[in-house]
Amino acid sequence: RRSFQAMRQGFKDLSTVLVTLRQEGVPRVGFFGMSMGSLLAGHVICSDPGVDFAILTAPACAPDTILLESEILRRLRRNLDRLGVERQKAASLWGSVRLDRRRPAIPSDRILILAPIHDQVVPLHEFERLSEAWGRPPIRRLEHGHISVLAEPRLIDISLEHLRAIGAAP
Repeated sequence: RRSFQAMRQGFKDLSTVLVTLRQEGVPRVGFFGMSMGSLLAGHVICSDPGVDFAILTAPACAPDTILLESEILRRLRRNLDRLGVERQKAASLWGSVRLDRRRPAIPSDRILILAPIHDQVVPLHEFERLSEAWGRPPIRRLEHGHISVLAEPRLIDISLEHLRAIGAAP
């Protein structure tokens, strides 16, 4: 329950930032999110057609799959078992916030998915599934894991290249 409250708060915070930046006259507003931040940004771009772009890095786009398959959550799965919580029920609840169950309110070419191919948290096929469900926004596969993708020397250049291509570069 607290996780969903935290997600709701994150969504509200991002939406508030958008409103504030627009009121301040900022000409282009978008997101660069990482992991759970990408999940939240993804939900905002599904609700707000006024977002100019989103760069989703290793998006935690399939929380149900992460819960059931990610090695990093092995301990959580054991705790669920110990507490008598059915894994499938927990996964079903988390599945309700999958990004591929929603559609972006912005054109898909304004979204860039940065997919680390050695991700041990989110399986590569989930990034592919999201891209398919969202009308095939550009997806860049990077030779990294879930966290090490942030150390990619070309990360900023790749992001700026995308922003230039859609006319949203600073």
